[in-house]
Amino acid sequence: MPIRLDTVLRKVEQMSNEVNSDLLKDFYQHMKDSGTSQNYQKGNLKAMIHFAEHIGPATSFYDVDHEQVVEFLDTKIRAEQIDSDKKWITTWNDYLWRLKLFFRWLHNKKVKEIKGEEVKPEDEWKTSYGPIPEYVLADFYAWLEAHSGFTHTPTSMPSSYSSLSNSTTAK
Repeated sequence: MPIRLDTVLRKVEQMSNEVNSDLLKDFYQHMKDSGTSQNYQKGNLKAMIHFAEHIGPATSFYDVDHEQVVEFLDTKIRAEQIDSDKKWITTWNDYLWRLKLFFRWLHNKKVKEIKGEEVKPEDEWKTSYGPIPEYVLADFYAWLEAHSGFTHTPTSMPSSYSSLSNSTTAK
């Protein structure tokens, strides 16, 4: 049976780091106020609970740095013998965007409030400021090449696509 939102919210309540627990409650309220679905809220909270477990109860979300995020994301990588199709990349990317969403909210809402800075409307929020720097495509492609064996050339298609397009154009 799938986990329900109220179960995830109980887990947030039971977190040993009270600061992180309070932040996740505020984040949940923000998502609720924004009109997001319960499934979306649940997925984001579950990802943040997993991340909180990874960084441990002594570390606040306010104190997270880039290396801790990458270290957590790298726990999602599976060996080629287990995942020869490299489907782990989808999971890795899913956690990445959920973490970026949370830390964007944390920086643009909470950190700015604490510092007494102007809190801009959500559509003006930037990811490049705060605990997680913006992932530049070039850096991401370099990371993928190093970790997965995939290579990226902006002007060429993967060989599997080119053979597919050749077979369909021959008809």
